[in-house]
Amino acid sequence: MASDPRSKQVPSSGRPAKNADLDARLRPLVPDGWASAAYELDDAWAGAAEACGGSGFYLIDTGRMWLEAEGETTEVVAGDVVMMSRVVAHRVSSRPRFSNVHLDDVMAHTRDVNGWRRLREGGSSRMHAVGLGRGAIPRLPGVRPLLVVRRDDRRTRTIVDALRLELDPSHGTPAVAEALVRALWLKVLTDQVDARQLDIDLLQVTEAALDDVEAFPHAGRLAEAAGLSRSRFSERFRACYGEPPARWLRRARMKRAHELLSTGAWSVAQVAERLGFASESAFRKSFKRVMGHPARAT
Repeated sequence: MASDPRSKQVPSSGRPAKNADLDARLRPLVPDGWASAAYELDDAWAGAAEACGGSGFYLIDTGRMWLEAEGETTEVVAGDVVMMSRVVAHRVSSRPRFSNVHLDDVMAHTRDVNGWRRLREGGSSRMHAVGLGRGAIPRLPGVRPLLVVRRDDRRTRTIVDALRLELDPSHGTPAVAEALVRALWLKVLTDQVDARQLDIDLLQVTEAALDDVEAFPHAGRLAEAAGLSRSRFSERFRACYGEPPARWLRRARMKRAHELLSTGAWSVAQVAERLGFASESAFRKSFKRVMGHPARAT
């Protein structure tokens, strides 16, 4: 049958073209590699994980667990997914009581039972841990490093339900699970990211700065890394991040200073020198203006 030339043409997906364009721009940010482990846990486990440059998520298959991260404690239940575009320091437990024992050390005591790593007698809950490698997803503006996607979220429910089945080591299909892992990340990113903030060239530069902020003493170095003039770089940066590059970089540098001081291994004077300040007093002034409290080693 010939089509009516007066009929309105729509994308084959049925979604607005701008959403399809956003999907296409996000796809390069979705990781290719992944690894998963399935755990059957008892009702008395707890462990702590350190921050790292990797990405990943926990998918609760049955039962529940408690998560402590970024100063908040959250209960997650069957069907919930804890998405981490950047793994932050966190603690997880079967109860709202936590331990500082490293999570890897806890899970080292599991034994294989039909592909599930069973801790002691298991039986209380099942969880999938999926790792996506280091630097898999850049720190996107507006995207929290840790996000809990709830089981009743209609936008992701179908993907998560299918992924729970395909991650089951007894009868799941790895190739299908991989496609679903990518689909889940793409869906979550699409729902959170502002298309105006997807300036890939800038994301690569800011990612490099966040990984080694000491190599970027001023905003001009950011522009140089992007291969742009300062005025053009500032224009694109404001469009992407909603603020001047100098302000963004100053905050990133002071956050790094705070991390160094918090280790107790660096004095204020040493951190000031490491970050390239002309004097300790200039560093202290900048630190207090940005962080809201005086610089001090702990």
